[in-house]
Order: sequence, then structure tokens, then C-alpha cells
Amino acid sequence: MLEVSYDTGDEPEDQPQRLSAYPNPFHSSTTLSFSSKESIQNAEIKIYNIKGQLVRELRFDASPLSRFHQISWDGTDKNGNMVSSGLYYYQVKIGDDIIGTSKCLLIRE
Repeated sequence: MLEVSYDTGDEPEDQPQRLSAYPNPFHSSTTLSFSSKESIQNAEIKIYNIKGQLVRELRFDASPLSRFHQISWDGTDKNGNMVSSGLYYYQVKIGDDIIGTSKCLLIRE
């Protein structure tokens, strides 16, 4: 599993925000997860191909009490078409703040 940590402050009580994709690499779907320091109402994850083109945008409402969030990506683009094998970047944004960017690898059989 790929995991990237980002430290967002100097205060000791600040917790790193973690991004992960599991499984990674994946064949048909992967679960994109992240944690936040505070409760959130909504978030979006944008998925880009290696050329930097937006492939898919996933928006979801999170539980306002949870600090751990996850959503599944089925390897399709914004039109529902299966994307090809390759490296994809995903970016997590809460409100106007980008909390991180990571990558996942899709391997079609």
C-alpha cells in the first residue's frame, strides 16, 4: 500500500494527514483514503492521468464526526468508460485547501 504523510503544522497536537490507495496496484477498483485533522462536511478527489488530464472527479459527503474518509474508484473516467492501465494521480481537496496528492497504479488483465 502506498502511503504519503503530510505534516501541516508545527504544533505537537497536529496529526499528519495521510493519503492511501488500497489495493495499489489495483485491477478493477481501489479505495482511496485520507484522514483529516478536523471533521469535514464534504471533500473531493480529482484523478489525473500521467499527462495531467482530469480523468474523474469524486465528490462525497463525509460524516461530520469522522476524521477518516474513504471512497472507491472503479477505474472509470467521468463518462463511465474504463481507463487504460497506467499511473494515475489523485488529489484530495477539502474546501479550498488541497491536503495532498498521491498516485496509484492500474493494471488491467
